[in-house]
Amino acid sequence: MSFCDELYQILLKEGLEDEEIEKAIQKKNREFGGFMTQEGMLFLIAKERGINIRNPDFDPEVYHAVEEEIDYDEFTIRVSEISEGMVNIVLLGKIIQKFKINEFVRNDGSIGMVGSFMLQDESDAIKVVAWDEQVKILQSEYFREGELVRIIEGYSKMGRNEELEVHLGRRGKIMLSPEDVSSNVKKRLEILEPSEKIAKKSEIKNSVPLRISMQNEKFIRVVKGIVIVEEFKEITLKSGQDTFLLKLNITDEEDYSVRIILWGDDAINCLKMIDEGEGYSFHDLMVKENSYTGEKELSFTKKSSIRPS
Repeated sequence: MSFCDELYQILLKEGLEDEEIEKAIQKKNREFGGFMTQEGMLFLIAKERGINIRNPDFDPEVYHAVEEEIDYDEFTIRVSEISEGMVNIVLLGKIIQKFKINEFVRNDGSIGMVGSFMLQDESDAIKVVAWDEQVKILQSEYFREGELVRIIEGYSKMGRNEELEVHLGRRGKIMLSPEDVSSNVKKRLEILEPSEKIAKKSEIKNSVPLRISMQNEKFIRVVKGIVIVEEFKEITLKSGQDTFLLKLNITDEEDYSVRIILWGDDAINCLKMIDEGEGYSFHDLMVKENSYTGEKELSFTKKSSIRPS
């Protein structure tokens, strides 16, 4: 009798019905996103019910192994296999590029964080996006280019520039330098050269960077980047008219950030359209100097427009 069968029989002897065990297994399967084996799920079901399953015939180390076993290798896919709309994605690769971590203010006033990096395996490279608590590991001194990482419970979506990205779900995890990677796989990943995607991205630069255009120009034709909401409020003008003010912050590929100001209906329509932390392109914006701070800002005009990038 296999260890799995013996665990099942122990649960039956303790008074659990077949239907009850099957429901508990299904619940565990959902809880761990399909990553835990049958043995592991049965072991946890017994443990949660206070059932002692230890047996002198079993090696004590087996219990520890089963308790912690989640077979990620079985579910790991290659970056090249990712398509839009996938969930429960498990990836293994190395960090080849890190991006700036940004803070933003949500509509309820709370502070959010978003960070991202490029992950590469032997098939391709893809951008991985983390939010809030998940960003903490990106701030670690050990989270650096060249380190191996495992992504757990990600989902794919189309990001800026119409390129696929993997975002971490609520229970998503980033495992830095996972210990269960075989020496052969580890060696192959470590010697990988940067993907062509990264090389091409580094080559594509505006003839005049935004930070320079902001100082020298009065009109910006296109601005692309990650958008966060700084402030949205209703205010009364000196004329007595009530209107709405929306302040956005956009960060381009060179990690240069600038504020975009929108008023009235433009502010409302834009707020309805954007998803914080996503990429957008703004067209035909006017450069203005803030009379209070002296900083250059971008102003949304009648000719301006916005669209996902």
